[in-house]
Amino acid sequence: SGGGDGGADAKAVRLCSALAYAQCETVWRELLVVLDGESMSLFSDASTKPVLRLPLSSVLAVEPLDDADVGRRSFAAFSVLTPVRAHYFLVNSTELQQTWIRAISEARDQMQVRMAATLARPSAA
Repeated sequence: SGGGDGGADAKAVRLCSALAYAQCETVWRELLVVLDGESMSLFSDASTKPVLRLPLSSVLAVEPLDDADVGRRSFAAFSVLTPVRAHYFLVNSTELQQTWIRAISEARDQMQVRMAATLARPSAA
């Protein structure tokens, strides 16, 4: 499926893979991370409900981290910053790191465009 269509269904899955996740830089767990046009949902094994859902509207920044930031050589890391906390993710390659950073940033930007268009529409009285 294509990635750049601003009119794409917001619920369509844009990216999905197993990533290591942490809310601090020392305790990691493997979760299935699903990105759609509205949120990042994190699932544990055999769970149908996410253990955590990060609305894209709350994402302030998505940034790469280097080895020194997370103390994990041979992995690539990135953080998703929200007003409440930083969320850390480990992937097995720099290529996958960049894919996730780009996908999250693009999905967030497209969601903001959709929200702005909705707010700009005159309301029916």
